[in-house]
Amino acid sequence: MVFVRAWRPRTGVWYLSVAVPRVAIASPFPTRGRLGRPRTCLSGPASEGRPPGPRRRFRTENRLRRRADYLEVYAKGQVYRRRLAHVFVMPRQTPDLPTRIGLTATRRLGGAVVRNRLKRLAREIFRLALPQLKSGFSIVVNFTHASVRATYNDLRDCLHAVWRQAGVFRDDLGRED
Repeated sequence: MVFVRAWRPRTGVWYLSVAVPRVAIASPFPTRGRLGRPRTCLSGPASEGRPPGPRRRFRTENRLRRRADYLEVYAKGQVYRRRLAHVFVMPRQTPDLPTRIGLTATRRLGGAVVRNRLKRLAREIFRLALPQLKSGFSIVVNFTHASVRATYNDLRDCLHAVWRQAGVFRDDLGRED
């Protein structure tokens, strides 16, 4: 048994505590993380943790970041009003630049959890659709009250329909025009 001298902050007194040595226990699940989920290897081959194919990430160049960018899209962009969202689409000055998206969810929609859920869903929809989108567009999505109760599929169908109508989607052969 080992005694350790420790400080008790509330009483302002030193006391002796018993330190119990930790014993390493062999786990029957060595590949499990602390939450009980299997660990995925992100640096290994595709068969170890992630699906095969190219990684599609939501990168910084695909985000509207500055207030001036949002205001420019609002002023010069074409607006598409739908039940779940109002979408503003504007072609960029150079068509070779990547397509960017900005998401807005006001406090009137609900608390932070609700607003973040909507933005997370829209980011995922955009990330998965990015290979099918033309380059050279700036898009801003403003969510409406109806989007709070919408499912992922409802929101995806709404955004895809708007992007198709705005001419942001590539044609079936993968051409830009």
